[in-house]
Amino acid sequence: SFHNNNNNNNNDYNKKDEAVDLRSVQSLTFTRGMVTASRRVGAVEQLDCVGGAACRTHAHLVDRVRCENAGTNARGEVQWSCSTAIDPSVKLGTTTVTCEGFSHSSDVMKLRNSCGLQYTLVYAGTGHTGGSSQYLSSPHHQTPGSSLHNTTDAGAPSILTTLIVVAAISFVIFCLKPGASTQRPPA
Repeated sequence: SFHNNNNNNNNDYNKKDEAVDLRSVQSLTFTRGMVTASRRVGAVEQLDCVGGAACRTHAHLVDRVRCENAGTNARGEVQWSCSTAIDPSVKLGTTTVTCEGFSHSSDVMKLRNSCGLQYTLVYAGTGHTGGSSQYLSSPHHQTPGSSLHNTTDAGAPSILTTLIVVAAISFVIFCLKPGASTQRPPA
């Protein structure tokens, strides 16, 4: 559910009241067992544990998650900081807020109560910083072109780092291969 400062006492209901600019939303609360509002796409669970070592054993303990609006990035996209009361042996890992675009998949305005949270659950003390979030598109709600990334998954190597390591290993193997030294053909 959305929590903001706008106390509109306007009793004239229209569809524009269902469109929300997330930049004006102070916080979002996600509840286990509840589904999102939907208009153009199917509803999804508000809370969805999508991975992490503790997901299978502890996800059923996550009843409610609150995500606070932590401001916007340089592109004006909302950054979310999420927290929950849970067993101290586990913590939220990476979190992803997804919402249905109001008029189309990449619409800046979102359908009220359409946001869901995908999260990972990790064991505390594993070096994962947790608590930060990212706002991403999902196949249910938006297109990949309108995504915002703000993740603190310090344990996952970047694609660039992985490519550099693979290239370096390949180069070393090539150089150690018999006959790899440069020989000049006889003149």
